[in-house]
Amino acid sequence: MKIIYISLFAIFLFLIGCSNQEEPSKKSQTIQLNKTLKDAALADIIYNEEVFKVFNNIGAEAYFYYKNRDEIKNTLVITDSIRIEKYSATTYKFQISGMEFYKSNWYIQIDEGYFPIYVSEYSAEEKFNTENVELAKAMIKKCSDWEKKNDESKWWKLLK
Repeated sequence: MKIIYISLFAIFLFLIGCSNQEEPSKKSQTIQLNKTLKDAALADIIYNEEVFKVFNNIGAEAYFYYKNRDEIKNTLVITDSIRIEKYSATTYKFQISGMEFYKSNWYIQIDEGYFPIYVSEYSAEEKFNTENVELAKAMIKKCSDWEKKNDESKWWKLLK
């Protein structure tokens, strides 16, 4: 009788072990790092399909960029980049139907990936060593001036 209970218990444990396999949709996903500033800039402009699936509600501008992602990927150019400590300020531009768009962003490098980070004139003293604060503020102004070129480039003018 004791052998039967032990055998049944062993079978029960075996069946539990076999049924505890993860469903394909619940498998762990790896994080894909943006290993270059160009990849990071593209990720800022073009949301990937996973963002659409998760949020299912994005703005018109983001959808417009997503819809024109191939042209953006082919025309995006990093026009200026400066590294200050662990941060990189980057200006870049791209075209859609011949219209140029001007963007900029700050990134922080962690491990081998670049991640967008907010840097302003007010946060510069907190983020940078004293000897780099003025350089950072100059680059913040340059980024702001660069994006002012967008005054003539309105994405909605390209809608048909």
